[in-house]
Amino acid sequence: MTKMLLVIDDNHDLCELIADAAEIFGWNCQTTTTPDAFFAALTPEVALILLDLMMPEMDGVELLGLLGERRCSTPIVVMSGVGKNTLENAETLARTLGLTIAGHLQKPFQLTQLEAVLEHVSQS
Repeated sequence: MTKMLLVIDDNHDLCELIADAAEIFGWNCQTTTTPDAFFAALTPEVALILLDLMMPEMDGVELLGLLGERRCSTPIVVMSGVGKNTLENAETLARTLGLTIAGHLQKPFQLTQLEAVLEHVSQS
C-alpha cells in the first residue's frame, strides 16, 4: 500500500522536487502552499506531514499550534533553512502540543536525507 505524504511549503519548486522524489521512493504526495489548502488536504489517509517553518501567510509554529488543537496524530517532519536551533525548538514545542515529530530537514537538504526520513516513517 502506498503511503500519503502531505507537504506545506511556500516554495513551489521545492514542493515539486519533494513530490517527484517521494513518488520515486514509493509515496503518493500532495503539496500545498497555503494553510487553507493544507487543512483541506489533511485527511486520515495522510501518513506523514512535511511542514516548512518559515512561510509568509502563517508560519510553521502557528500551524503546529493549530495541529495541536486538532489533536493531529500524523507524524510531522519540520523543515527550515533558518538554523538547527529553530528546528529543535519547533520540535520541542510540537511535542509539548502532543504532536508526533518524525524528524527535521535542514534546508537545503539532500534527497538522500529526504529518503532516510521517508524510509524511517515507512518502517514505523
